Amino acid sequence: MGHPPSQVRLGDMYYRGAGVLQNYEQAARWIQMAAEQGLPDAQNYLSKLYYEGNGVPKDGELSFAWCEKALSSGDVQAAYNMGRLYLEGFGVERDAAKSMHYLEQAAAQGYQPAVELLEEFRNLTDTYSTPTDDMPLRSDDSVLSSVKNMAKKFLLKFKKLN
Repeated sequence: MGHPPSQVRLGDMYYRGAGVLQNYEQAARWIQMAAEQGLPDAQNYLSKLYYEGNGVPKDGELSFAWCEKALSSGDVQAAYNMGRLYLEGFGVERDAAKSMHYLEQAAAQGYQPAVELLEEFRNLTDTYSTPTDDMPLRSDDSVLSSVKNMAKKFLLKFKKLN
């Protein structure tokens, strides 16, 4: 079937248009070949493609399934992405506790985006300390609302640990 690291590299070139014309369908084709051979980076990348709908139809269930495969190998970026999927409820029912679990797992391994997101949670809890505080939300901004709720839960958990 080929060399998976080379396949994902070629897929990434098509995705970014680096040295070739940008082509999301070709990117998805090469990345999926590598993902099906068990390469965690490719599985995580394919999850991203299904999340974005680039080169493949936007599909939450497939995004979640490929992320879960990458996560089973201990991929730190997959832990972060799984946290985001649970946070947004994309391909899976929204679950603040599971989201926090995966984000903390990624942060504990030094994955900087997870560290920064958890820091944002702490800042939110400092700014909006009670459930009755008004947080500037658009009516369709459910992700921001979820972040607010998770931030409060995180702060409670954080205070118990310290």
